Amino acid sequence: MEWTTDQWLNVFGLFLRAAGLLVGVFVAWKGYQWAYKKWLDQKALENRYELQRMKYDAKLAAYKGAWSLISYLGHRDTPVGMFALYGKGANSTLYLFPDRVAAFNVAIEEIFYQQGHGLLLPTAYKNRLFEIRSIVNGMLYSKDKQVNKDGLIAIEAELKDRFFEDKKWLAAEVKRYLEEEKML
Repeated sequence: MEWTTDQWLNVFGLFLRAAGLLVGVFVAWKGYQWAYKKWLDQKALENRYELQRMKYDAKLAAYKGAWSLISYLGHRDTPVGMFALYGKGANSTLYLFPDRVAAFNVAIEEIFYQQGHGLLLPTAYKNRLFEIRSIVNGMLYSKDKQVNKDGLIAIEAELKDRFFEDKKWLAAEVKRYLEEEKML
């Protein structure tokens, strides 16, 4: 049997329809793959930004905690300041409030360990702060301490200047770290 032109055209038309259907399915599948990949890329980018935001928030909280510890190093009449400066100029004497040292130790414990902010603070900052804590605790438990009539412990002149410098350094470092992280 010989095929007529109409039969050939019908077969060819069926073939074209099938090929068109296969091309359509192929294009749809590739479009789906492309869209799914773009969606995965977008999700990965969102996760990366979320992680950066969480790090930013954690560092900011750590720096805020570090900033709050500076208030304990003040020599003005504040409820938490460990020091009191009596007199003016070279004749001034810096005194330590023994009862406020315990609050300072508790604050360091809470901020550095319980809240975990010590993990994110720079080592130089932590070292300086813990050095201050060691000196203050050493003065508190020293046998040679000079206690006035109000129960305040007199601080030697060279330590007085050091505490003032340390407080300025700690405050400047927190500000510098915040500026480096573009938080200020």
